[in-house]
Amino acid sequence: GGGAGESAAAAGGVTALQSQVEQALRVSDLEASEEVLRQQLAAMQAELDRRESQVAFDHQMHPGLVELEHTTLMPTESFGPVKVPELEYEDFLLVVAIMLMLLIFAVPFMTPWHRFCEIRRHKVMPFLAILNFAILAYTLDRLYMVSFNTMFFGSVRAFEIFIGSTESLLTGCVALVGLFVAWRFKDRILAFIGIEHGALLVGDFRDWATCWSMKRFHAMEIYILKVEGLPSVKITGENNVFCEASLGYNMEMRTRVHNGAGHRCVFKESFQLNFDPWDTDSRLYISVKNQGLISEEISSVQIGAAKVRKLEEKPMQKGTLGWGATSASSSARSDQSAWDPKRFTAFDMVPAGTLYLRFVSVAQEEESASFFECCCGCLFGGSRRAQGTAVSDTALLTAQH
Repeated sequence: GGGAGESAAAAGGVTALQSQVEQALRVSDLEASEEVLRQQLAAMQAELDRRESQVAFDHQMHPGLVELEHTTLMPTESFGPVKVPELEYEDFLLVVAIMLMLLIFAVPFMTPWHRFCEIRRHKVMPFLAILNFAILAYTLDRLYMVSFNTMFFGSVRAFEIFIGSTESLLTGCVALVGLFVAWRFKDRILAFIGIEHGALLVGDFRDWATCWSMKRFHAMEIYILKVEGLPSVKITGENNVFCEASLGYNMEMRTRVHNGAGHRCVFKESFQLNFDPWDTDSRLYISVKNQGLISEEISSVQIGAAKVRKLEEKPMQKGTLGWGATSASSSARSDQSAWDPKRFTAFDMVPAGTLYLRFVSVAQEEESASFFECCCGCLFGGSRRAQGTAVSDTALLTAQH
């Protein structure tokens, strides 16, 4: 029983010792935490003292400086209930000053002072320059958020933006001019590449606006009576003359070659072309050439669509076609003859020569128009037109023979 009591007493002593150790540890932790708090408080106090000393130094160096208890992000200028940022307000004042300077520079050119300053500009302009410089200096001195450096670098940035915008504008203008030149000379460019009749490939505004319809064209027959006053291509031989005509989308039409015609040639030939009377861009180009190893142009003439439309005659009543006009029944010297010289118009050629031409509209056969022919006349109704024309031509030739 005595040993058990001693064991219990020893256990109670150990427990008491553990509790004392734990209490001592708690006290040491509290003291360490308190020491850390003391150090942080001392650092904050030192920072506060440093700031107070800095404020006192600023007040000593700048007596007019007033500490504001409540401030905004940027200074503002009040106009009654409206508050405007100070920087925008000063920028506005600077712009007004610059406009005033420009107005002062423009005063000698205005009507009331123009006569007085016209002969004294060498004296007036330096005075105005000094006055404007004084106005600019005073304005910059009164503005505390805008300085000369700010104005200078702002002007440099504005000039840089202007140069960049001008460069972009000029680049766009050059591109547009290039496209315009390429469009205007598209036929020559395509011909240089090797594409003949490039207009058929590209077309123009009328073609796209009418969906490539042929309704705006009508057949026209060109009569070539004769040509006179041609210069000689070769000194040793006479000209072997033939005519070549081109108009718009039509293929080049040629007459037969008249061997040894010389300076004067009677053709009495005709051919038909599709003609748009309102196409002011296309021109009828007729050239008189000399046949050889390489055909050489002797003379040429260009006739506008308006001139051709003015000279164009109504369809012939008997519908004489091509070489049929040279038959015995129609070649008599009378007012009804297709080759009566009175019906022809003389055109001066370049560089020399005179060409006699006559323009006659060809009567079209009446036909029923297709529903889609207004926009796609080349796709619908074309075969019917060809058949009707073929029958009419055959009947006419039979009647003539």
